[in-house]
Amino acid sequence: SDMNRIMHKIARISQLDLFSTEIALTREQKLLVIDHVNDQVDLRKKSNHLDGIPDEVVDGIVINLIDWVDKTVHSLSISEESS
Repeated sequence: SDMNRIMHKIARISQLDLFSTEIALTREQKLLVIDHVNDQVDLRKKSNHLDGIPDEVVDGIVINLIDWVDKTVHSLSISEESS
């Protein structure tokens, strides 16, 4: 999707694995990047903060982070065993 393409390009340019970005959808249905890279990701839940992110979005991000860390640690373990 266009959103994935944009996010992968920003990740490649910024060389960050974890960041957030703000992307608006115009009236013409085009994606417009407003704030390219926030390297301090705001994961405050809406249930606790008026201006927070919906809880289910934060929960999904946390699950994905846990999966990423698990895969990264696993691949590092395999690399060390092969050396």
